[in-house]
Amino acid sequence: MADSTYAPVTRPGGVTLVVVLMWIGGILEIIGGVVYLWLSFNPQQVPTALTGEEGVDLITASAESGASLRMILLWIGIFSIIFGVITLLLASGLKNGSNGVRIFVTILIVLQLLFNAYEMASIKSNPLWVSMLTIIVWLIALGLLWSSRASAFFKQVR
Repeated sequence: MADSTYAPVTRPGGVTLVVVLMWIGGILEIIGGVVYLWLSFNPQQVPTALTGEEGVDLITASAESGASLRMILLWIGIFSIIFGVITLLLASGLKNGSNGVRIFVTILIVLQLLFNAYEMASIKSNPLWVSMLTIIVWLIALGLLWSSRASAFFKQVR
C-alpha cells in the first residue's frame, strides 16, 4: 500500500528569485529615496532630466515652483525609503513560505508598480526603458509568486 503522506514541497527557484529581486529592489529603492531626499534639500543639483529643460531655471526664478518641486522630491524620497524597508522585511519573511507574507508582497508589488508608473509619468528621473524594465520585472515576480509550484509551497502547513 502506498504511503499517503506527502513530502514537503521545497521552495521553488522562482520564489527564491523573487526574494533576491526583492532584496535588490529594496536596496535600490532606499538608495533612490536617499537621492530624492538629498535633491529636495539641494534643488540646485536637480538634473534637467528630472525637471525638463527649463526646470532648473524655474527653481531659481520662482520660489513657488521650486517649493513644489522640493515637496514632490521630499515625498517621493520618503515613500521610496519606506517601500524599500518594507520590501526588505517582507523578502526575509517570504523565503520561509508564509502565505500571509506572499499576500503582503503581492500588495507591495502592486503599490510599487503604481508608484513606478506615477514616477514615470510625473518625474522623468530615468530613461523610459529603465522604468519599463522595472515594471516588467515586477510583473514577472508576480507571476512567479502565484505559479502552481509557488502556490503548492505556500499552501503547505508550516
